Amino acid sequence: NEKMIELCAVDADGDIDFSTFVPIVDGGTEGFNGQAKVILPRMNACFQCIMDLYPPQTTYPLCTMKSKPRLPEHCIQFVFLNWDTTNPFGEKFDSDNALHMNWVYERSLERAREFHIEGVTLSKTQGVVKGIIPAIASTNAFTAALCSNEAVKLLTMNAPALKDYCQMLCFESITGGTHEMERKADCPVCGRGGSVPFFASPRSTLRELLLAIVADDRFGLGGDDAASLESLHS
Repeated sequence: NEKMIELCAVDADGDIDFSTFVPIVDGGTEGFNGQAKVILPRMNACFQCIMDLYPPQTTYPLCTMKSKPRLPEHCIQFVFLNWDTTNPFGEKFDSDNALHMNWVYERSLERAREFHIEGVTLSKTQGVVKGIIPAIASTNAFTAALCSNEAVKLLTMNAPALKDYCQMLCFESITGGTHEMERKADCPVCGRGGSVPFFASPRSTLRELLLAIVADDRFGLGGDDAASLESLHS
């Protein structure tokens, strides 16, 4: 996303140099639902513009997992997070190691029985530990066909491209619709310029200020930037 937009050059008047223009066709699925999006750099909304529409990653309160687990996921996550403390094999956890995964599953099952919780299975343990998103072959095929169709339209210019987001709900029947996402004028990736208001305590150290900027989603920074700061500090 960011790299394609950086490659798309503009002149002093803001007009796009189409010799550097590379469209993006993106698709994804989760269970019976699928989506596709066409990004035309500097012309419509990029990924950063619509990040607010995506739900936050599921997390579980540590106090609940430790004292009053109510879900199978609470038991699994608690055992997994304590791997370094118990370390039964004397080595770092490897999610592709069957012995490691079975150990987490068995300890999670014991904890679930202790709190009278049902639903802990090996497949659920793998899903929680690896963050596996369920995939359905028919939904994948439908979404792949939609993305391929958009790619052919962009290559041949025989039909207008998707404007610019399509979502399919395929649980009981195939339903869906298209939506034109609004481009943010202050987007840090594809924005048209301008300032982004940012407030910090006058008592903040330089490191605290930089880490706060990295943690702010509006600037489009992430974990690699935080790791770089940590290495510089050390």
